[in-house]
Amino acid sequence: VDAETGRVKWKVETTPLKLTLTVGKEGVFFHDGQSVVCLDGEDGKQLWRSDALAANTSLNEAFGPTLVLQDGVLLFASAENWSFGSGAKDTLTALSAETGKKLWDAPHPPSGYASPEDTFVIDGMVWSSECTSRGHTGTFIARDLKTGEVRASFPGNDGKHMPHHRCHRAKATERFFLMSR
Repeated sequence: VDAETGRVKWKVETTPLKLTLTVGKEGVFFHDGQSVVCLDGEDGKQLWRSDALAANTSLNEAFGPTLVLQDGVLLFASAENWSFGSGAKDTLTALSAETGKKLWDAPHPPSGYASPEDTFVIDGMVWSSECTSRGHTGTFIARDLKTGEVRASFPGNDGKHMPHHRCHRAKATERFFLMSR
């Protein structure tokens, strides 16, 4: 839709995986249950399709994948075998927003409890934390957005907290992580 006139510019019939619709100057992105797809924002034509990326395609209301676009990099996290309380580990995959080619992938710790995967980009680093359950350390890990190399980490607060992450996403600012635990 043209933002200034409200005129419909194009339509595409497809079924995006829930919570994965992402828009940027590079295009319109979503995971279609098999791969991440990029459409041209002007005419809706497919620009590229990534190699297959495993995803949990269930419509379970207690889980959701995450697709983030930042500085020409798409980050996709979706626990393939997630089920409530399973603590399934995930893979975080970084793709070039221009070509759809995989830049890197790395383990992505379980982060949401009955909520979408938490993935934050701050100052060129991708942050995640293993904080879903009581037994998790809460350790934060920061990876370089372009290479996936670990650049920083710090332990979670070991003070009294809820036994598990609450049923909503964590939040972040440039200075603080606002966890739901």
